[in-house]
Amino acid sequence: MNAARRTLAGSAAAALTAGTLAIAPAAQAAAMHVTPKFWHVYTSADDGAHRVANGGTYEGCDPVTQIYVRVRVTHAHADRPFKVIWTRDSTEVDRYTASYATGGTHRDWFAHPRSTPKVQSQRGLGLLGGLYKVVFKQGGAKVGGGRLTIAYVC
Repeated sequence: MNAARRTLAGSAAAALTAGTLAIAPAAQAAAMHVTPKFWHVYTSADDGAHRVANGGTYEGCDPVTQIYVRVRVTHAHADRPFKVIWTRDSTEVDRYTASYATGGTHRDWFAHPRSTPKVQSQRGLGLLGGLYKVVFKQGGAKVGGGRLTIAYVC
């Protein structure tokens, strides 16, 4: 009777081990996901970052010079590029490619426009008001996205 129990216990342990080994590669192959957390809005007044919730609205008088979105990236794969696509009121305004040197989970910032010339800030020119969206795509599939509305109230 003890031999039968040992055989059954050994079979159960082998089944659990096989199940664990089968799950591990699937977890590594999980698709990357990008979750926007919040936005930083910078203006020509140089008064620091204005924090806005994802999906929220920034209201102000000073021209917005740059926007950043803070994201949490999960299941990133090393050296696997993804696209960052920016739109304003459904019109594409910027697109670039990014990747990570290491896999796993990351916290990161993505900006539009990527560089702000001092001349633009000095003249008071800035981003137009409207609905800004950022979409992250990897391998043609959407892996995340966020939105921010800029409303000038002067």
